[in-house]
Amino acid sequence: MAYVLANKGSKNQMLYAFEPSFNIKSIEYKTVRLEHVQYDHQGNILIDSDTLKEFEILGIPIFEKKSSAKEFLVGLDLGAHAKYVGIRYKRAYEHNFTSLSALSSWTGLNR
Repeated sequence: MAYVLANKGSKNQMLYAFEPSFNIKSIEYKTVRLEHVQYDHQGNILIDSDTLKEFEILGIPIFEKKSSAKEFLVGLDLGAHAKYVGIRYKRAYEHNFTSLSALSSWTGLNR
């Protein structure tokens, strides 16, 4: 699972966006809100190509691991203020609830 940083761990949170910089001491951050956001039952943000584009436009970084997000927070001295919010690909989430027990040409090919 990948992670983004937010000001709180519940719905309607504001996400931290950053201006790119090679020096962590000169990084500036702001909080932004996504316009169209969906959550799964565990509070993770469900993303699709439109959401990824919005992340890029707003400057919201996506961290591959919680440990790399934590390392970034410690460098900015935001550790006590930010929360980790998981992000999941929307299609993968939908397929978790798809029942493949019925016979079809597609399931027949996979036996």
